[in-house]
Amino acid sequence: MKVFHLVGDGTGFGLIAIISGAWAVNNTNPPSWIFDDFLSIPALATNVKTRSFLSLIQVEPVQKTANLRGYKNTVPLTEITEGILNGVLTKAQYWAEQLQLNSDQIISYDVEPFLPTILTHRAPSAYPWTRTERYLPLNIYFSWSDETFDSEYYAAITQTATNLTSAAVEGQTNISGVPHYPNYSLYGTPISDI
Repeated sequence: MKVFHLVGDGTGFGLIAIISGAWAVNNTNPPSWIFDDFLSIPALATNVKTRSFLSLIQVEPVQKTANLRGYKNTVPLTEITEGILNGVLTKAQYWAEQLQLNSDQIISYDVEPFLPTILTHRAPSAYPWTRTERYLPLNIYFSWSDETFDSEYYAAITQTATNLTSAAVEGQTNISGVPHYPNYSLYGTPISDI
């Protein structure tokens, strides 16, 4: 579920906040009520239907990121708290303002909740590699068009992950040793953290 997504227009003006969600069920006959709680939230637009996997992939406007540079980073969570969500909102607003460089940009934070039953579905998998506890990846994605700003965006995405990790520690008992989701890990992340 994409909780907050800010898009800059390259001029330093016109930031747009978008809250969106994407849900999928790998079942040809899911219960009709499965997404009722999510769909009851008022929306400007919806695009909910039974679709092929290809159609699901094509929903995302990937052409918007063509020719952009980008970094992903992650904060591993064991639960999603109000403090984490507030931290995500605060950091998204902060970096959208701080990184108003002369470059097109996308600042995106995706909080990904998994049902508590996720560990009962199958045998061991790539993530989480252990089936003893459910982990929730937080995907942080920053992209920009001008390569002269590479170091600024690297520093920013590193700092935002550090700040959100601190917020998670304050609101949770222990996230030390929680594995980072490999696909979202920033280059240079120690393999022992993945």
